Amino acid sequence: MAEALERDAVSAAQRTSRSGRPPLPAGYLTLWTTVALDLVGFGIVVPILGRYAERFGASGLQVGLLFASYSLAQLICAPLLGKLSDRIGRKPVIIAGWVTYAGVYLGFAAARSTLAPWFLFAIYGLYQALTDGVTKV
Repeated sequence: MAEALERDAVSAAQRTSRSGRPPLPAGYLTLWTTVALDLVGFGIVVPILGRYAERFGASGLQVGLLFASYSLAQLICAPLLGKLSDRIGRKPVIIAGWVTYAGVYLGFAAARSTLAPWFLFAIYGLYQALTDGVTKV
């Protein structure tokens, strides 16, 4: 019994870093970097959205509705994609989200019509639904 307790204490000591905290799980840095890039990306779009909307002739109301389409898409898709994540695993859902993220930003760069921002903001909400809840689990 004493040997088992000593072995558990040694293995617990091996799992802690010099600061006394356990080390970060594998893949933590990749996940953290991805979330940080997402925040930077969204932080880039929001300040220039007024000029972007002006370029397409959109009013302030339409800009508000753009954000609403993003939130609505996330609201509708998050529970469904959470169930999908439970069924097939988190990793494929997160990867699908990152691919969607890249596609949305490529779409923003190539957008030439007045319908593109509506579509892209809704798809951006889908990206958030794919990654936001799943990465917090």
